[in-house]
Amino acid sequence: MEQFPIREMVPLMMNDFKPSISPVSNKNLTNNEEILDYLSPDIYSKGASLLRLLEYIAGNETFQTAVRGIFSGTDVSNVLNTFYSNFDFNTLLNTTVTAEEFLRSWLEERNYPIVTIDFIPNNKTLIFRQTRYFGSFALDNSALDPNYVWNIYMECDIGGFQNETDYNLTANHVPSRLKFIFQSSTEVIQLLDDEYIWIKCNKDFYSYQVTEYVSYEEDKHALWQRFDLLFNEVC
Repeated sequence: MEQFPIREMVPLMMNDFKPSISPVSNKNLTNNEEILDYLSPDIYSKGASLLRLLEYIAGNETFQTAVRGIFSGTDVSNVLNTFYSNFDFNTLLNTTVTAEEFLRSWLEERNYPIVTIDFIPNNKTLIFRQTRYFGSFALDNSALDPNYVWNIYMECDIGGFQNETDYNLTANHVPSRLKFIFQSSTEVIQLLDDEYIWIKCNKDFYSYQVTEYVSYEEDKHALWQRFDLLFNEVC
């Protein structure tokens, strides 16, 4: 994993869960002085995190073309439309969500989500849920929308196979098996091909979120024990 998540994203998320934090975008700013007063290291870091994610989704070449278009254009009033026009999320992710809608869901709202993934291997069902992440319930969060929904980029590996007596955790490994924009509070996905016993999403920490995994097995630590076995097998 590159160092950006460790240097920038993790320290930022330790602060960005607070209800008092400001969103990256503020449409009420009217002049350069207000804009400069509003900017902070946290806003720069979060903005950089979101652009890093957009570059990852679209690819470096497309992203660099979009950035060059910002500096080469002469119509300042249309610069954002020009920038967003380079990204085709419909082709990349089979979604009606545009790149602008995707980014605005993050830029205009403070904090970040926690994505909970319920994995039910026996019937090949994945249930994704998102809600606002609060690091401390002692903080006053009454001014925040508890039902806010982000457009979240989800990319997940799945794998593993279980027979009657043993696990094979390296079998059936499918990198990036799932790629989609999670744009509702809950989404259910049925896996119609092979059976799998583990899932890992956002493995390189491109998406600005916390991910939690839920297991329906009697042993609540079983999923993590499989990851531990997997690391031992690979290493």
